[in-house]
Amino acid sequence: MAKYCGRCGAPMQESDRFCPSCGQPASTSQSGQSSGQSQSTWSQPQNSWSQSQSSQPRDPWDRPKNSQPRDPWDRPPQTDWGVPQTNQPTMKWFKFIIWVQLFLSALGNLGTGLSLVTGLTYGEYASSVYYYFSGLKIVDIFCGLLTIALGIMAIYVRFQLSGFRRRGPDLYLYYLAANIVVSFLYIILTSIVIGTFAGDTTSIVSLICSVVLIAVNSVYFKKRRHLFIN
Repeated sequence: MAKYCGRCGAPMQESDRFCPSCGQPASTSQSGQSSGQSQSTWSQPQNSWSQSQSSQPRDPWDRPKNSQPRDPWDRPPQTDWGVPQTNQPTMKWFKFIIWVQLFLSALGNLGTGLSLVTGLTYGEYASSVYYYFSGLKIVDIFCGLLTIALGIMAIYVRFQLSGFRRRGPDLYLYYLAANIVVSFLYIILTSIVIGTFAGDTTSIVSLICSVVLIAVNSVYFKKRRHLFIN
């Protein structure tokens, strides 16, 4: 049976008393079988260690090297108003208010106010109307100026709402109420001047709709009060 030098590992004959390569005494040499056994014995712990590693549960946070780490601050996508979509109140009516209603209301109030101040409301009969009802011109000018102020207020309220200002919803409700007051005031003053009720069905329905609109918007903005924090 072949044996090997225990120092340099060179092969030796059974009759050799010293290693022909390094001169190490033959007593420290190892046989091929014992060397193989020692190597297998040494490899067994390594195999058993690797088996124990493979049997352990996989770390749930292990990811492939090329994968991107997950952001722990992931949040739901946001809308263009900066509010998370989860449990978010709808804002369609709000967009209609700031992009349509207030702009049209401003234009309407400015046009109506200028018509009252200049007498264009009565067209070519303005001079005759003011001749028979001398106090009517003062009422028209006074209410016309108030209506022009409402048109300017509509633009101001619009930018307060679009900027999510804290007082934006309250200013909008005040604006709606001011429209009712000015309209009602014009009907009362005109009725006093001409001696009969100046309101018609359209104006009465408009006032009732304005009151309902205030109530609905009050509830609407109460649920979204937390959005107006600027």
